[in-house]
Amino acid sequence: RGVQGFHRVDESLAFLADNLRFRAMERERAGQRESCLFYYKSLSVPEPRLIFPPPQHRQMLLETYRECGIPAETSEDRPVAGESRVSAQYLAVLELGIIRIETVGADIATVLHSSRNDLCRKAGARVLYLTVRLTRPGCTEACRAAERLGFFYGGLAPHFDDGEDVLRMQYVDTALDFGRIAVESPFAVRLVSYVEADRMRV
Repeated sequence: RGVQGFHRVDESLAFLADNLRFRAMERERAGQRESCLFYYKSLSVPEPRLIFPPPQHRQMLLETYRECGIPAETSEDRPVAGESRVSAQYLAVLELGIIRIETVGADIATVLHSSRNDLCRKAGARVLYLTVRLTRPGCTEACRAAERLGFFYGGLAPHFDDGEDVLRMQYVDTALDFGRIAVESPFAVRLVSYVEADRMRV
């Protein structure tokens, strides 16, 4: 359920481990990892953005920017050179992996493949989240490389990485019943439907 002034921007599937428990909260055992909606609220008048969105997600990203009241213009992405700057870590408490792309280089496909394999095979992660900066060239190529590895759309996260907006993608190698994801607002329904469709597409 939404809170006044907050906008739904991301649907992170299987975010919470199914054995995670909270103090003073009783609930039935879910039987699957819990999914979470990310919300955004601006504390000042948002500055206009220039973004380099992947063509397949351009419309959804712009819809989300409009939902948040953030002015955004798009530019055609361009080829990148040099080496990528990517970090990867495993969060044991949540039993998931995080891949953060700071800079996209010509080697992004190789670097992402290595990062995913390290997290999945060595750490045992079955859920991964990936972020790539929308405000820098190379987002399209990074998204294309990630999709070849099984990643799909998660959402938009404004100001998420050192103040820059990112595209969030996700890799979910676990059973998930979308029928158990309960949302109410029209945009949240739209977002969840989009994520489900993109998972099927990828």
